[in-house]
Amino acid sequence: MTLMTIIDNSELNTSNKQWQKLDKLWQDVEKKQVRNQRYRAKLDGFYEEFKPLIESKEHVVCAATGKWVQHLLTFVPRKTIKGNQRVELYGWIEEELTILEANPFNPIGTTDLRELFTSLLIDFQSAMPKQTVSDDELEALREDLFGMFGE
Repeated sequence: MTLMTIIDNSELNTSNKQWQKLDKLWQDVEKKQVRNQRYRAKLDGFYEEFKPLIESKEHVVCAATGKWVQHLLTFVPRKTIKGNQRVELYGWIEEELTILEANPFNPIGTTDLRELFTSLLIDFQSAMPKQTVSDDELEALREDLFGMFGE
């Protein structure tokens, strides 16, 4: 007795169609990779053309931003700035530093400004009077926590 295998032509056609589709998708990927390389070359050319025109102006802007951050840092130790104003001040300083660091033409280092900001924050926090919690407030907090979590 001989063994004979019957192959369904519809499966072969489906498989062949899937291979053709996959092959077409790979061709599309290769075309798009070539296109992206052309765009990258154009972008690099534009950057090289643009750089000498704008670099000196960006250096001036970065220097001014650095001075602006230093000026904003003078407000950190002030005790008259409280609550949301203090939070906004910290956010403003952080935003200016982030913008400065993201500028590709930035000639100044922001490490010193960040370290100064951090040290001012630490100094301000250590100068703040310590808040004490009374025994009654502590007991009320414990009861609240027991009510929420059970133990």
